[in-house]
Amino acid sequence: MHTGHHHIHMRERKDKKPKKVVKFIDNLVLYSGFIALIFISHQIWKIFAFQDASGVSGLAWLIFTIHSLILVSYGCLHKSRNIIITYVLFAILDLVVVVGAFLY
Repeated sequence: MHTGHHHIHMRERKDKKPKKVVKFIDNLVLYSGFIALIFISHQIWKIFAFQDASGVSGLAWLIFTIHSLILVSYGCLHKSRNIIITYVLFAILDLVVVVGAFLY
């Protein structure tokens, strides 16, 4: 799951040099997205290594996939490469979990 992962929107900043708290939050968001991808990868490993998806909701992960694809389209609309790359990765990993959940 990757709720709360947002992007850094530079064009909306009034100051060229962000305040320390804003810079801290920007970095926190960046690293939390990376960590979320690691946790999803671990879920994928567990499903396919043990061929067991008990306790994994395929429907929930399908909704996460759709959510990621909506955010990819948002990134395309705003021409934000960071959003596009991040949520394409999320969509791919989410879809792999969906496949595993329905296979096992």
